Amino acid sequence: MEQKDVVVIGGGPGGYVAAIHAAHLGAQVALIEKDRLGGTCLNRGCIPTKALVRSAEIFREAKRADEFGVEIGSVKASLPQIMAHKRKVVDTLVSGVEQLIKANKVSLHHGIGRIVSPRLVKVNATEIATGKIIVATGSESALLPVDGLGLPGVLTTDDILELEELPESLVVIGGSHVGVEFASIFNALGTKVTIVKRRPLLLEPIDQEIGRRFAQLLSRHGICVITGAAVKAIIRDKSLLRVVWDTPEGEKGVNGQIVLMATGRRPYSEEIGCSELGLKMEGGAISVNEYLETNIEGVYAIGDVLGKYMLAHVASHEGEIATE
Repeated sequence: MEQKDVVVIGGGPGGYVAAIHAAHLGAQVALIEKDRLGGTCLNRGCIPTKALVRSAEIFREAKRADEFGVEIGSVKASLPQIMAHKRKVVDTLVSGVEQLIKANKVSLHHGIGRIVSPRLVKVNATEIATGKIIVATGSESALLPVDGLGLPGVLTTDDILELEELPESLVVIGGSHVGVEFASIFNALGTKVTIVKRRPLLLEPIDQEIGRRFAQLLSRHGICVITGAAVKAIIRDKSLLRVVWDTPEGEKGVNGQIVLMATGRRPYSEEIGCSELGLKMEGGAISVNEYLETNIEGVYAIGDVLGKYMLAHVASHEGEIATE
């Protein structure tokens, strides 16, 4: 059995920052991660999408190069090469986090961490006795409960990051900053994009005037935004997918080669033993006090699993607070 001062479950931007900060403060630390270090942000969120944004920006500028007296010739976007560049960026940063963990002498365990008691965590066949526990298990995609989710071509925000062929048309269900970012990327690369959402496009929690201004820019770039549409199903329509909803005038819909479910994320707290431990929950989110401590003394929680602002820098800051 290993003996540690702190065990962190989850190696995303909350967990790995908490682990490194605890090590800096002199603690013996174990970090448990079931997938790759870096969490949603590095592997499936901010970093890969910003790599795609950069490629889209360069493509858009290159098409206008002659306006600035630069002769380029034919300009073409290659999605396989764009995705390869994205993977290279992600791999580089994940490798950097791995080196940070190693350099700070944090003990890394790959597997699912389960809290046996407030002083004992088990990962695979290894038991780790600990003084404190920090839960940083993050979030997962939250899908609308509509018919047709399992159809080929209906993608989550994780799935779309692995596309190798540029779709001719894309329907984005949901208009959060995540959905709008993907809509903008594929629009810039030449895909016909439609955003379908129930409420006005305001991009909460961004200031309302910025959301309104951005909605105008979307239409200017040729992105069709349909609001007031509560999607009820996705159906196959010959070679395309059709997203349908009801209106007072009857059923309406829009077709696309690909449908992206950008309908938000929900806290992920399964597998760690929350109910057996007696952790206080609100829905799937773990409840904490102002010091990020749960109702179980010595067990803390940070990041997306709290169900608050699901942003990387929020999780990182919470990791430092919980550690201290």
